[in-house]
Amino acid sequence: MRDFTYMGDVVAANLAAATRDLAPGTVVNVAGGSSCTLVDLVHLVGELAGREIPLDRRPAQPGDVDRSGGSGERAREALGWEPGVDLRTGVTRQLQWHRRRHPAGAGQTSSDQGSTADSSRRL
Repeated sequence: MRDFTYMGDVVAANLAAATRDLAPGTVVNVAGGSSCTLVDLVHLVGELAGREIPLDRRPAQPGDVDRSGGSGERAREALGWEPGVDLRTGVTRQLQWHRRRHPAGAGQTSSDQGSTADSSRRL
């Protein structure tokens, strides 16, 4: 499980922190609250992109983390901040950004796009 936080939410939290009178060294976790597995994330990206994304599953490696995430409670208390963008909306916005930057690759399948390195840039 991983917790994903939309970059615009991270920026908003940092701007809120810049305007608060907090003690030096105050630690505030900025967590989006959108926890899911990486497999679920890949499936969501594929769903929103309109194509299946093949997975090459491998055994866990030494040092792999089973779960990561954080509580945004301190950010709410200290900054008055809460995440505003859920995972589905954030991934949708990210895909739209990629499509604006690479319009030729937006509707192609991976076989139309050439090399794997090339296709990873064009969702």
